Amino acid sequence: MHVDPEVGMVEEKLQIGIAMAQNSEAYLEFMLWTIARTATMPMKFILGVNEGADRSNVERIVAGHDADIFDAVVTGGYGSMNHGACLDLIFARMSPGLGMMIDCDVAFLQHGWDIAMKDCIMGSTMIVGAEYDGAKYLGFPNVICAMFDVAAIRLAGVSFMTEGMLTLHADDCEIYGYGAAQCPRRIILDTGSELPRKLKAVEMNGAPMPMFRAGHPLARFMTDGIRGEEYQLHGTPICTHLGRSFTRRFGVDPDAIAWEKRVREHLA
Repeated sequence: MHVDPEVGMVEEKLQIGIAMAQNSEAYLEFMLWTIARTATMPMKFILGVNEGADRSNVERIVAGHDADIFDAVVTGGYGSMNHGACLDLIFARMSPGLGMMIDCDVAFLQHGWDIAMKDCIMGSTMIVGAEYDGAKYLGFPNVICAMFDVAAIRLAGVSFMTEGMLTLHADDCEIYGYGAAQCPRRIILDTGSELPRKLKAVEMNGAPMPMFRAGHPLARFMTDGIRGEEYQLHGTPICTHLGRSFTRRFGVDPDAIAWEKRVREHLA
């Protein structure tokens, strides 16, 4: 670590935060396999072990890595609120420097993706990552997979908790990526929904990585019959996300099996 005169100690490794819950351990192991084949930066993993995850198994999987593993169980059953609370606990353990939040069921596809994402964080752009589609905020990174300047996110006062539903009107539609003609409309303020609102409020920006599903003419990784999505940066697939890992057991669920096979084919 080195000392920045304004923020103090700055972590020199890329800090990767992952919330661990039911079915997550095998996905984590697969993610680490893809990282080992594609990434170039030194990394530190911050793993919040939540309901349904086995801490001893997590410790076995990350043995040999620089890892901060802690219990992050929040009562009330695992769900979006619980996930957001876990991410807040993970973020509190990050030092100034570069950080990431990644869902456990993400795999990396491109050699040097870490440098490519890091190079996007400059000027007023403080976060780069996967974009949403559907009834959520648009045109701004989300925490399925995002890299950010930790000090900037902290300065903006971001919490990763969900906020429920919101009806957008002409005066706030731009914040969430919609035009005035598209409002009023209802959207879901899911995990990390404060990011566009709070960062834009302090004149910070985000660089979204476009999302493509199977069948889209610009998809380069996703193929027919594969669930999930790919996220691209400058036209290159950076990572893929299966989704619903809580109910799709790795190596057992047919969608998880097909997705894993496709990732291995791509990296081969």
